[in-house]
Amino acid sequence: ADIMRPGVVDVEDFNADEFVSVVDVNNKKPLAVGLALFSSREIKDFKTGRVVKTIHYVGDEVWKE
Repeated sequence: ADIMRPGVVDVEDFNADEFVSVVDVNNKKPLAVGLALFSSREIKDFKTGRVVKTIHYVGDEVWKE
């Protein structure tokens, strides 16, 4: 599933259309890699909506390699 704004706790600086990593807030382990649909500045202002298109996630065929 894509990453929705309500699930985002912290945002580092990046531009729209850049690859980003999604990291578990508690364990600090990567959960997914995706493509930012907006810049970090824009995302910080959002309250709802899809913000990252998920490309790969823990457990998919590529991640297992």
